Amino acid sequence: MSLSDNLEKLSNVCGVTGREEEARKLLIKLMKPHVDNITVDKLENVIAIKEGKKDSPKVMIAAHMDEVGLMVKTITKEGFVQFAKMGGIDDRILLAQNVIIHTQKGPLQGIIGSKPPHIQKEEERKKIVTYDNLFIDIGA
Repeated sequence: MSLSDNLEKLSNVCGVTGREEEARKLLIKLMKPHVDNITVDKLENVIAIKEGKKDSPKVMIAAHMDEVGLMVKTITKEGFVQFAKMGGIDDRILLAQNVIIHTQKGPLQGIIGSKPPHIQKEEERKKIVTYDNLFIDIGA
């Protein structure tokens, strides 16, 4: 498998903060053929070791396994999904983003929306819409 294939897999796996299981499993699978030993510690960190020559320099590569994301808080009576932020997401980039909601029955596609401009007050149109005024539309 090519480096670009592996990067694509790692980029597409769900690894939202606190829910890194899928990312951890994929990372272990991808590293296993290239290292001598893999362990997972009590904090769920993946530690992989590739033995070198005795007098070779030692190198450590450290990286985050998690990613920022959203968590479902409630579903309104109209079928819109209200959410909380997981990690440091800037509210300014959320509006109109496509999202995937991972459920027990499988993934749901959605898009982040807000109150439409034609029903917003003048002062609302001039402000950044904060995440607590956004919702996910899943077409329900």
